[in-house]
Amino acid sequence: MGSYQNNFSDFASSAIDMLAQKTLKAQDLSTLSSNTTANLPANGIAVAYASGGTYTGAASSAQNIGARFQITADGAGAVASIKVIVQGPNVGAATETIIFNAASLNLAYGVSNITGSVTATLAGGDLELPSGIFNGRLPSVYVGSNGNLKVTLAGDTNPITLTGLTANTFAPITCKQIFNADAATTVTNLVALF
Repeated sequence: MGSYQNNFSDFASSAIDMLAQKTLKAQDLSTLSSNTTANLPANGIAVAYASGGTYTGAASSAQNIGARFQITADGAGAVASIKVIVQGPNVGAATETIIFNAASLNLAYGVSNITGSVTATLAGGDLELPSGIFNGRLPSVYVGSNGNLKVTLAGDTNPITLTGLTANTFAPITCKQIFNADAATTVTNLVALF
């Protein structure tokens, strides 16, 4: 008599499309589409949590998961730039917005007199492929197309290339790195499963 798992609910509870450019780049966001901020400490720099917007990958002050940002003020006390310092999940799309209201800016700078808000609108140049490097939870992979896949397995230090994978295949491996932007990876549909 064989054995089987009674509950498959914890097999994979999250996933990342490894070939989708939806991860925020660790750089200044390119478009501050609305900026009515005032009274920031002149030339001050602070780490801030977004207060809203349509981009769902930003961390909030109530949670420590997701993208976080460095806000830099100009000499007049308005937001000059917003830099991504923690990239967050692979969920972004061009035209989504990230908003910092007065309350989130006051919290970041430790003051109470900042007014206004700033909105960053994501552009294609603000997004990139996920890094493919994993710490903590390590993924297995699903390949939705024929091809090859370069990975470093959880217990190895050197990468290997799995060749001749067929479409719609779950690879029962655990990876600490998926080389999703490497020329040796030729699959065109690749999902990391956690």
